[in-house]
Amino acid sequence: MAAQNWKLAYAGQDLPTPDRDGVQFTHNSIDDSARNANGDLFIQPITQKRSLSVRWSRLRGHEANALFALLEENRFGQLEFISPTNNTAQVIDAYHTSGSSASFFRYDDDMQKQLWSSVQLTFNEI
Repeated sequence: MAAQNWKLAYAGQDLPTPDRDGVQFTHNSIDDSARNANGDLFIQPITQKRSLSVRWSRLRGHEANALFALLEENRFGQLEFISPTNNTAQVIDAYHTSGSSASFFRYDDDMQKQLWSSVQLTFNEI
């Protein structure tokens, strides 16, 4: 997907563009199932929900600070992204998982700005 077509925002704030191959989209089917006395399986579809996992290999300190402040302030929010199913902007009510992570990478060459690596988080449709 071309960078100019990319859109990722949460709780009204644009997020940094993820790494190339840094977005994983999952379409989850939520079903109720049971077996009868003969062992036949019956499945009752309930709904479908989407998840979006995002990864950045390197973020500057101010980008990481803004991202984690946004997550801390907004456990729930609207997630806007380009859908891989039809290449259009989608907005869903979502929450981010508590397993978001970041690793300190290093200071940049002038020892003034932090660089973070392996920043990952997942958004799940409510």
